[in-house]
Amino acid sequence: MGEKNTFVRLFSDSLAYFSQNTILAFPPLILLAVIFLFSKLSTAVNSQLVNTNSFVIILWFIISALIYLALTSFFLSGLIGMSKEAIRKKAKIKDFFFYSKKFWLKNLLVIIIILAVYALINLISIYGVRFIGQSLGLEINIATLIFFLVYFIGLSGILIFLTFSSFYLIINNLKIKESIKNSINLVKKNYTFVLSILIIFFIINQLLEIYLVFWNGLLFELLSAIFIIPYLSLILTRFVLQK
Repeated sequence: MGEKNTFVRLFSDSLAYFSQNTILAFPPLILLAVIFLFSKLSTAVNSQLVNTNSFVIILWFIISALIYLALTSFFLSGLIGMSKEAIRKKAKIKDFFFYSKKFWLKNLLVIIIILAVYALINLISIYGVRFIGQSLGLEINIATLIFFLVYFIGLSGILIFLTFSSFYLIINNLKIKESIKNSINLVKKNYTFVLSILIIFFIINQLLEIYLVFWNGLLFELLSAIFIIPYLSLILTRFVLQK
């Protein structure tokens, strides 16, 4: 009963903090606008590179990917910092710039590490299942089921332990290695709790995406930026501060 009450309070208290700090929607909204503009620029550049050699195309792909990640790191760092201030006192725009400038580079490295682990899980899921399927002569439906099973195990058994890496980095001003280590330890001690949080937000996100994208894709993106992303940031920040 106590753990259930703690779980419910984490969500309800975070919602209360968000209602008093709607400024937390600022970083995701601006990031959405910046990514949209950059995607337009990227599309224009891609159209000019159609007839160029493959090296230039690959180079631009790498540069644009790094820009996307750097932008995400910059705004995510600011959002986490603002979430921390919202819980302790009151979030302000100046908090966003302070935390973004201070942590964006280290957070970028954390994000790259997380994406590398995610890519490895994908590769293992795809090629591992393909090898098993061909070796055992499995039907496509069974092979697909095994793929999703392996994929879920990879996410819930490996990637989940990196959930709080950026949060420890920014909230406690730790080094990258220490942030990852603290995230692993926190999830290890509260695995079911953390998994439940992520599953709830995954389901909410999927339901909203299925419903809202059918009517208006932009509406889903706006709702995510205005509410879902800052609310999740508050929940994970509070979880770190309570431990």
